[in-house]
Amino acid sequence: MMFGFVGVAVDYATWTNQAAKLQQAADGAALAATRELQLGKPDDARLHAIVSGYVESKIHRGRGDGPVSVVTKRLGAQPTGTSPSAGAASARRGVQVTLSQRKNAIMSRLVTPALTDIVVDSVALVSNGTQICVIGLDESAADTIRLADRAKLAAPNCSVYANSVNPVAVRSENNAQLTSKLTCSAGGYRQSSSLNFQPSAPMTDCPKVPDPLVERPPPPVGSCLFTSLLRLERLTRTLLPGTYCGGLVIDKGAQVTMLPGIYVIKDGPLIVGPGGLARGGGDDDDDDDDDDDEGGGGAANKGFLRGNNVGIYFTGTVKPEADGKTRVLKFMKDSVVELTAPRDGPMAGLLIHEDRNAPPDRRFEVLSDMARRLVGTIYIPKGIFSISANQSVADQSEYTAIVTKRLELLQGPNLVLNTRYGDTDVPVPEGIGPNGAVRLER
Repeated sequence: MMFGFVGVAVDYATWTNQAAKLQQAADGAALAATRELQLGKPDDARLHAIVSGYVESKIHRGRGDGPVSVVTKRLGAQPTGTSPSAGAASARRGVQVTLSQRKNAIMSRLVTPALTDIVVDSVALVSNGTQICVIGLDESAADTIRLADRAKLAAPNCSVYANSVNPVAVRSENNAQLTSKLTCSAGGYRQSSSLNFQPSAPMTDCPKVPDPLVERPPPPVGSCLFTSLLRLERLTRTLLPGTYCGGLVIDKGAQVTMLPGIYVIKDGPLIVGPGGLARGGGDDDDDDDDDDDEGGGGAANKGFLRGNNVGIYFTGTVKPEADGKTRVLKFMKDSVVELTAPRDGPMAGLLIHEDRNAPPDRRFEVLSDMARRLVGTIYIPKGIFSISANQSVADQSEYTAIVTKRLELLQGPNLVLNTRYGDTDVPVPEGIGPNGAVRLER
């Protein structure tokens, strides 16, 4: 009898320990699958593969233990062949994971056989909330979001958030106008007239929005395709994904297409259009074949950058310019830029990604009057995203979202942040646009 009690106690302890491990695995697998649900449109087989792979990596079978049975269920899916309804649209969206395992027992199978069967369940859901298209991450500075001159920011179907507690965290003055479904400041705001914010003035004392991409791992940085500044001028060229050490300049008359993939710009700037780099400031790329200029008219004086399913990651150091400011990205006035973010991989949904370890307050500048298609999320956690164009920016994009330390619009740009998320296969990262944060329900 004594040995029997000891056997039951040992079995119960090992069963409880294994149940806790299974629960942890189920929770992690449910979260991983739900995040994948946000990043793309995976089928049920893909979701089950993600769950099974996660569980297999976390659970190691002991001697005599049975296999772990994995059941994956998508929540909130629209039944095939049915039309969306108000009820379906508001259905919970997430993944349920159920794990079961028969645990090896010593004595308990003779006393309480149920103890040998372990079943755990976990549900991860997407928290629905207001669509967010701009987050200013700085928590203390004035002008975390700033519009001046004739600048316009048009985000009628989504919200703009500033995390700064400064009394002037959001500023719109002169003839500038910020239009959004909701503008929310953790601090305060300043305006020149009632027309600076539409349809209403910002809310104040709002809770801060955590950086929704802070846990997103950066893409790998490989060996250099080029070891010094690559400067392209008066040619047509297709670039391969990889690491461009020293930076990349697309000067006048250069028509450049990026093939799908990740482009790491390391220890140098990315400049599109003439006038962004002083002559003699880098190594010319004179070994390339010069082609006839395409497009006629003003094409010979412009720099062209195009690419679909492209992610651009900025890392390393960049030298300050004569005014003391460090400019990492420059889309010059005479440039044409048309880019869409990757569908999958480390930068799925991210068009521009700044290294989180970068020095603060480096500048990413758009001066171009022809940067009208920028599909994806622009993520600049340590720098300043500055737009000083005189025409519309991003207006031909299905969607554009911005997460940056500070955002400034000067002169006369009209930054248009569309929210046609379903019209593109570029995924929307968690916490942005229609995708709320992922949380465990049980």
